[in-house]
Amino acid sequence: MEKEGFDPTNEQYKKVKHLPYGVQHEYKDITEEDGGGFAIKESVENYESAKQAAAIIKNITGEDLKAEDVLLDQFIKGEEKITKEKKEALKTLQEGSSVRLDFDTIGLTENREIMMQAVKNNGANLQYASFELLGDKELVLKAVRRYKNDNPKKYYTTPFKYAVPLQGDREFVMEIMDIDASGFYYAADHLKSDESIALKAISLGIGLEYIGYSLRSNKEFVRKAVYANVDCIESSVSFRDENNDIAIDKELAIDIVNRKGESLYFLPWNLKNDTEVIVVAIKNNPESIKYVPESIKKKIISILKNN
Repeated sequence: MEKEGFDPTNEQYKKVKHLPYGVQHEYKDITEEDGGGFAIKESVENYESAKQAAAIIKNITGEDLKAEDVLLDQFIKGEEKITKEKKEALKTLQEGSSVRLDFDTIGLTENREIMMQAVKNNGANLQYASFELLGDKELVLKAVRRYKNDNPKKYYTTPFKYAVPLQGDREFVMEIMDIDASGFYYAADHLKSDESIALKAISLGIGLEYIGYSLRSNKEFVRKAVYANVDCIESSVSFRDENNDIAIDKELAIDIVNRKGESLYFLPWNLKNDTEVIVVAIKNNPESIKYVPESIKKKIISILKNN
């Protein structure tokens, strides 16, 4: 709490000992010879090391350098090293090989050209992109396409899960779903309750249980969903654990099993035990009888025989 609102430029702070106790460990005093005051500990230590280096160089070569000169030279060399590493990484990627990419790889994951090549090689490499690049639509699209091409039968996962800055972009989510329907799983919650997007997801094979609650608990929407893709209830484990939060009434249940008898298995428990629903299911597909509860199976067989 002591650190909250702390302003190191406040004139009341002359030395580290004057600072709030909670932040003193982050700072170090500057010698009076170097101007006094205090600064971030790492900066002071780097400056002190540069002074020592300048003194050693003067003693050996006679060259009169300042600490600032040494620090500047280190900075230039550091930038040259990073530039060289970026060029080498890009060349390696272009040749089809992989390079070490992670959040500690300085300069690489923030470089758009390198990340473009990285996702071209493997869409999953999007996970290493900087947060800023995760909002780059062209980069994300390229990653999703490549991943889907390499994993055409792999569902429930897509590099889009890493693209947090774009998961609330309605039009972009629709574009992603055209490439890989799995993108819907990682869309922002408010988009999962967008009827147009939800119906598109249903038509692409997404189950009703992944649709926003406000829609899947709406009878009219569920009817539209079933008409768009009767298989949309097949992944609905909520029916099988008796937690029915998907709005299916008897009329719609009959419509469902009349389209696909074996869908009886996925209906809510109360409808799976309804004799009228069961009869329609079995007439559509006789094998549906295996999903009829044993307690009423004899009754259903008798009804079917009489018909």
